[in-house]
Order: sequence, then structure tokens, then C-alpha cells
Amino acid sequence: MRRHRVALLLGVAAMLLVIAVEAQGADDVAKVDKVGWWSKRPAAQPTTGPTSFEVANGVDGAESIAAVRVLIFGSVTKGTLIISEAANQTTSISVPKLQVCQTDTPWILTKNPGAYADAPKPECDKGAIALVRDDKGNWSADITNWLTGARSEVSVMVVPAADTTLPVPPTFFVQFATSRLEASGTPDVTTTTGAPKSPAVVAPSGGGTVTPVPSHSTPAPVTTPAAPTTAPTPTTVAASQTPKRLGGVPVASTTKRKQWGKLVWVVPLSALIAFGWVLGRKSLTERGALAPT
Repeated sequence: MRRHRVALLLGVAAMLLVIAVEAQGADDVAKVDKVGWWSKRPAAQPTTGPTSFEVANGVDGAESIAAVRVLIFGSVTKGTLIISEAANQTTSISVPKLQVCQTDTPWILTKNPGAYADAPKPECDKGAIALVRDDKGNWSADITNWLTGARSEVSVMVVPAADTTLPVPPTFFVQFATSRLEASGTPDVTTTTGAPKSPAVVAPSGGGTVTPVPSHSTPAPVTTPAAPTTAPTPTTVAASQTPKRLGGVPVASTTKRKQWGKLVWVVPLSALIAFGWVLGRKSLTERGALAPT
């Protein structure tokens, strides 16, 4: 019975350790920042949610397309784009086929949806990745190769894919409720450089008196210039906005990072303590110091 307890205890500790390691830094490597979409479909309706959009295709080709902006905060080793369908917001005469393509066209979304003529150009001729749908309405594509290298952001487009098996272009529209990126890798180390401290004493330019100022340690004299000629100019050293992988100082994060890293040490230490307690109790029981349970 005691062996079963020990095995169960160690199993739970191992599971918690795996969860902690997987959770650490996931959002700190790369994430979906925002989504925009543009349409010329006459019945297109605005979507709700910051990462929702529509993709549509008609007899004349694509009618609604979307762009997804991904921010990169480290070295990505795996990145999967996942978009989830909205409930009861899919209409199709043909089976929808979608793909993701890169784009270098800057874009700003001013309406929901924006005018189709204002949409960025998908560069599918440079390589497209098919989106695969599961039975729960989630579409996914591995875009790892587009997230590596010296870059801090990338925009990918979700557009209809051609279906050469049909005599006419497929007709459908699909609304997506959420977009996210499942990413793993190594986040950049963030640092913050503050402003340098002011000198304790300012030399007077035209004479003056020195007034001591109380401090927690030794009082430092402060000189009050009689007639200063120039005002001191404060100097602030700001952190560079160039990510570390681009050759600059790492960007200081503006969001509070999750403290998952502590679990990597707490969980195995707790398991070790529990294991030692079980072995100690077993030893005392065998010696007769404790009554068996």
C-alpha cells in the first residue's frame, strides 16, 4: 500500500512539473496581437472580438480575406496558428478550403470590415500553407518558418484556397471567433536601464551657501548657487527598442510576466520532501517507534 502511495505521489509531482515547464514563457515568445479583415461580400456583417474575422469566396474569387499580426518576443522553435469558427456562422455551397500566406504590405483596419480594395496583398506565390480543419471547427497551420530569424513581428493572411477539383470556384463564407498562436521557444531576456543619479553636490557658478540636507546616512551638503547661469539638464538613458535577436538591447516588457518558473523548482522539491517523509515513516514503523497505519 505504501509503495502505491509513493508511486502516486511521484506521478502527480511529475505531471505538475510538465505542466509548469510547458506553461512557462508560452505567451512570452510570440502571440497574436491583432486581426483585420476586408470584404466586398454584399451581406458581410461586422464581427465581434479583437481577433475575429470572416473569410469568403464567390464565383468571382475571394470576397473576404483577413490579416493576422503576430508579435515575436524571442527565438521561436514551434509556432502554430489556430483559428476557431464562430458558432452557426458558416454558410457554404462547397467545402471551404483555406490557406495562410505572408504579406509585407502595411495595413491599418479602420472599419469592420474594411473595404476590399484597402486589403494588403497576400504573397501566396512565395509559398502558401494549407489550413487544416478538425471536427470541432478549429483550423490550424504550422507557420514556424515565418517566425524565425531577425524579426520582431510578421503579418500572415488567411485567404481562400483554390479548388481545382470543382468546375467553378467554391462558394462559401466562414466567420472565425478567435485567433491565437501556440508557440514555444526561448523568450528574450528583458532589461530596463534607468536614469543616472544626480551628483550629491553642484558646484556654484557665482558663489553661494552650502546647506546640509538630512539623509538616512551621512548628510550630504547641498550648494545653493547665488546666481545660476544655466539650468541643469536631466539626462535619461532609455532602453533600446531593438529586440536582442536584431542586435540591440532587449526590449523591456510592458506586461507582467507570469511567475510560472518558480514551479519548476517548487514541484520537484515538494515531491522530494514527501518521498523522504514516506520513507522515514516506513523506517520508524519497522523499528516499532510508530504504530503501523
